[in-house]
Amino acid sequence: MQINMQIKKIGIPLCITVILAAIFMLIYTPTYAINDDLMIEGILSGSYFKVYPYTYYFSAPLGLLISVLYSISIGNIPWFGLFIIGANICSIYAIEYVAVNRVCEGIKKLIPIFISIIMILCLQFQGFVLPHYTVVAASLGAAGLLLFITTRNEKQFVAPIIFFIMTYLVRENVFFMLVPFIGIAFIYLLVVNKNYSLKKYFLYAISFIVIAGAMILLNHLMGNSAKWNNYKQFNKIRTDVYDYTGVPDDDEALAYYLSKDIDESDIDLIKSYNITLASQETIKDELEVIAKYAYDKKNETGFKTRLKEAIIAYKYRLFNETTDAPYNYILLALYAIVLLLAVSSKNLSRLIPIVLLGVGGRMIWIYLFFAGRYPERVTMSLYIMESLLLMGIIIRHITNDGMVQKTTIIQKAAIIGVGVAFILGSVQAVSKLDVEYSKVYNTNSSDDMLYSYMYDHLEDFYFLDVYATVSRTKPVLEASRYSPKNYKMQGASLISHECENYMLLGGWMVAHPLYNDKLDQILSNAGENTVCGALLANNSFHIVVKDGVGADPDELSRVVGAKARVVDSIEAGDETFYVYSFCE
Repeated sequence: MQINMQIKKIGIPLCITVILAAIFMLIYTPTYAINDDLMIEGILSGSYFKVYPYTYYFSAPLGLLISVLYSISIGNIPWFGLFIIGANICSIYAIEYVAVNRVCEGIKKLIPIFISIIMILCLQFQGFVLPHYTVVAASLGAAGLLLFITTRNEKQFVAPIIFFIMTYLVRENVFFMLVPFIGIAFIYLLVVNKNYSLKKYFLYAISFIVIAGAMILLNHLMGNSAKWNNYKQFNKIRTDVYDYTGVPDDDEALAYYLSKDIDESDIDLIKSYNITLASQETIKDELEVIAKYAYDKKNETGFKTRLKEAIIAYKYRLFNETTDAPYNYILLALYAIVLLLAVSSKNLSRLIPIVLLGVGGRMIWIYLFFAGRYPERVTMSLYIMESLLLMGIIIRHITNDGMVQKTTIIQKAAIIGVGVAFILGSVQAVSKLDVEYSKVYNTNSSDDMLYSYMYDHLEDFYFLDVYATVSRTKPVLEASRYSPKNYKMQGASLISHECENYMLLGGWMVAHPLYNDKLDQILSNAGENTVCGALLANNSFHIVVKDGVGADPDELSRVVGAKARVVDSIEAGDETFYVYSFCE
């Protein structure tokens, strides 16, 4: 009898999860949202240059495990893609497990299962179909929060701790965003559940801190070499310029750059993102000058003014901006329901963690707007984590902490409110996903023609203008055809390894140790020290630019030192790619 109960507890949510995942994958082919994940996959799999465990953004311990799987496996198995899909499935399973097993028997089981499914459609469907490792990390963390706050005894703390640690291993920055929510959930459980043993409660808390600390230490020790520290410093400056400050180019800014021995042609090159063409000895200093100027100009506004602008911007995004819909409206609805339940419970101590959550969450948002660091993948991550934490609090209320089976009128109204909010939200979220998926599909269909062209010309090497293929991704479970297990260089190989015969001229990979290794190998085989030198000396080296986007041919000619000649063009749907040579 006990075994049958355990099978039902595990098997029912597992069946629901498998069915949901299968439906999602039948309707859409899961495809990376942006090319960050594609670069991580290339590093770990060896298609970029060689199998390499360190990616910087993805944790070193997890990267090491996946890279080992690529090294020892038979066949061309997409291990990174399998991990991404598996992580999303684990998040969905955690939600279904709570819906099936931690909602009181007085509520018919079909109701929480139905609400959990539409909640997944609203909050996690897009992250499953168009995954980004940042949002994957947030989904794991959010699932951990839901498991944690719906626990009924200390033994159930093990699963959420595993989810929290996995969040760190996937994306460190997301984990640090998650920590305040974990703290608030911790306080909430102390307030509402008097049956916990405080000794065991704090023992688990200390265990989590120790494990998390060990992972953080291990990750930083594994990436603590001189070349990694150089890369971290360079990438921080590059990120400041390209992701946060931009490149100011008004007359005052240009005059300032000129006073620092940076001429307008250098600024044009930096604006085009193709910084690998620049002198590697000076580019870091030039980026530092630009970042400093931009930050100094921003600070002239004054702290109070910037804070006020951040609050106004966030307020607009929360109440009016369609960019965040339906997630912003879902969040507001959940807060309204939670406050209603807390007040109706006549236990005002329940309001303490809710107020902390409301204030703490707003502080995180306002900081992001204040610092100018709020790309959609970050805002979506926050919505998922905060929404699932609120759902956990609602579950504690409507089940009376799992102790009472009957529900009050207000609790029933709350269930209806949650259901209506997620039904309306899921309709809008699915519609939004359909638009986003079409954009990604169309972009990939166009760019794939360029990549097929380069694959068919393996005797040549191509440097890609960043904006030519900045949005190109690929299906998550599609194995790379450049994998060392199925790729053989043809003709006069420009590099000694079996890997991609192209490199982006910019992006977060620039100055990465593996990027430098590949670039050094290419230039060494060409008998040159710089990219411009290789382009001038060898007619097998090319730059690829998308027509009307990115670098201007005249600008490239000025930087390289010879006129850019079109040697080929690739018609890709509505797009045209031009292949330039500089060797006379």
